[in-house]
Amino acid sequence: MLNVIHYIVNLFACESDTLSDYTIEYGLALIMNLSLRKAGREKFEAIADKTIQILQKFMDKDNIQVLTCINGTLYSLLKKQKFKNEARNKGLDIKLKNSKIDNPQLKKQITYIKLLQIIKEIITISH
Repeated sequence: MLNVIHYIVNLFACESDTLSDYTIEYGLALIMNLSLRKAGREKFEAIADKTIQILQKFMDKDNIQVLTCINGTLYSLLKKQKFKNEARNKGLDIKLKNSKIDNPQLKKQITYIKLLQIIKEIITISH
């Protein structure tokens, strides 16, 4: 399973401009599902920079399934400190704050991800 993570991330990193919408949608769904397990999160953490670049690239897609997969992946991966730091370095927090999404379901997901990160930062600071 864990080699699949490197394969799919490298595929998106190297060939994302040539992938069909179908491949993008199902590839991001695979990334999201692989990020749900602890072992998967640890593998994604090792390649956090590439993973974040991929997620950021497709955040502008006008496809609710793609955006739902991105949000699910972020929800899972932002639990890891290294991933969170890399996301900040790449400006993902700013991109999330400035996202202009009209879909109520997606807006709710992004708001939840942002709120979750704020709560975790407050808990970390208070300890």
